[in-house]
Amino acid sequence: METPPAEKSNKKTKRSKDSLVPVVAMAILSHIDRRMALKDINKFIANRGDRSLIEKPTWKNNVRYVLSHYEFFIKSARVATGAGYYWSIHPACVGSFSAGDFSIKKAGHAVQQFKKQEKLDRDYHQQLQLLQQWRLQLQPLLTHWTQIWAPADQEAMGQTL
Repeated sequence: METPPAEKSNKKTKRSKDSLVPVVAMAILSHIDRRMALKDINKFIANRGDRSLIEKPTWKNNVRYVLSHYEFFIKSARVATGAGYYWSIHPACVGSFSAGDFSIKKAGHAVQQFKKQEKLDRDYHQQLQLLQQWRLQLQPLLTHWTQIWAPADQEAMGQTL
């Protein structure tokens, strides 16, 4: 016996805000500076022709939410006109987004790894600076110590040999 075909649901498929992530990323990457103002991102999406993204009147709020929610979108310098900020993509995600891999989980992980490595580098440089400061502070003492004790040490060594 044949099984009846699955009934199609009349409900509209609900698009999540996550589906805006690739479109917003493509918009930013399409610009020569790899940064865009919110107004320009909205224009890019509106001109793209995908009506399912902009069918609701709140789609611009959804774009704003996506930009501020995900840490791989970075708010950078203020727009020259003073109306808003430029948005760019985190350096750890530019490569994968440019290659067409818009996995939100991978991008978030890449940003976390980048921040972790940045902290390790910063800690290393701080420790290195501290050691150099100590060396500079101890250098006069070491010079003084070698002037006082070195001749006595050399005499003692000469007597035992």
